[in-house]
Amino acid sequence: MLTQTEAANLLGVAPEWIRERLSHWRAASEGAGAGASESGCPFPFMQQLLQERQARYQRVIATVGVQKGGVGKSFLAVNLAVCLAREGCRTLLIDLDPQACSTYLLAPENVDSAAGKTVLEACIEPSGSLKACIMPSAYEGLDLAPCRETARQLHRVSSPGDPAGFFSARLAELTEYDCILFDVPPAFSDIVVGAYLASALVLMPALSDVWSLEAVDFTLTDLRRECERWHRKLPECRVVLNRFSGNRNASMAARGDLLERHPELLSPVTIRDTAAVPNALNLGISIFRMSGVAPLRAEVTALARSVCPLVTDAAPAQQPAQAGL
Repeated sequence: MLTQTEAANLLGVAPEWIRERLSHWRAASEGAGAGASESGCPFPFMQQLLQERQARYQRVIATVGVQKGGVGKSFLAVNLAVCLAREGCRTLLIDLDPQACSTYLLAPENVDSAAGKTVLEACIEPSGSLKACIMPSAYEGLDLAPCRETARQLHRVSSPGDPAGFFSARLAELTEYDCILFDVPPAFSDIVVGAYLASALVLMPALSDVWSLEAVDFTLTDLRRECERWHRKLPECRVVLNRFSGNRNASMAARGDLLERHPELLSPVTIRDTAAVPNALNLGISIFRMSGVAPLRAEVTALARSVCPLVTDAAPAQQPAQAGL
């Protein structure tokens, strides 16, 4: 959960105001029989703050995907989702990758994610609903539509007919979420195409090598072809350089190449190369449950806020000033 200082920075208010509101919220929660002894800002409290500040998240459906494995798709999808949920954004991650990395990282330890339905099993029938497979994750405010290895067969045998409409109606009923993220495998099956075409935004992670840059070109070519085929508007696409180092010639060369070939696609946010990434994956946790990774968390946070921005509908009656301003 967010610290009080992080919550104050997010909302542009004084930390003292957050502390006072949290104290009142704790007293009310404990009076209702709910434990609220931690010093951080739980998801329900963040939701209350957003409502008080007349702020909301701009709803978005996005896919994290590219036609190359090992570039950090699941790492980015999971940590973007966790980051947004920490900040009070009602988030759903839909795992379509049979490797099920996102499911492994997000499923609660005491819950057998393999016991329930996967997305494909829930939606294989024409009247199937995504709600049949959604489960709470290990992170408050973040739900998960899980996947598992058996989905490999379903990817091969399931043909949605019109992939452009496969997810659209099913996503429309999920009005409770501000952000819906797809984590897709490095393939272009009809099911995966359906996720791409249902999205307003596609994030394509890329490493600093020629194969990653070629994968970006392949993905863009195939996505444009499918949009033309199904008469859909091309979603906004952004390339996110992952494991990036400004001191490494390969990283700078890859950035220069992307600026030359696709200047309009390159995200201004890059994700640094650090041992924290494989450590988090091996531990099965998000980087937001690790210490000593503040720069990496700041980069993921900046990317998350660009994916699903916080907007204010109207100025609150009283504007608590941020300290030092």
